[in-house]
Amino acid sequence: MGGTQTIKVELEIEEDKPRKFLVKTNMYIGDWYGADWDDINRVVKGSVHSLTAFFWLQHQYGCQPFETEIIYQSLDYIII
Repeated sequence: MGGTQTIKVELEIEEDKPRKFLVKTNMYIGDWYGADWDDINRVVKGSVHSLTAFFWLQHQYGCQPFETEIIYQSLDYIII
């Protein structure tokens, strides 16, 4: 089971006053769960049948893994 798969960052910078900037940040973090051969080899010893079934559905029948998206937003002022 892997880690974070995608990160997209959008920045918008506006000058509020001389040498003072407003930075708007939007960050999209995408992650999805999938089972691979290493997961199956570790699980067979632990007998987690649902993970084995998920692996076969994913790799043999094309079922998509579960996906999670986190959206982070912030407004920050920077003085230079």
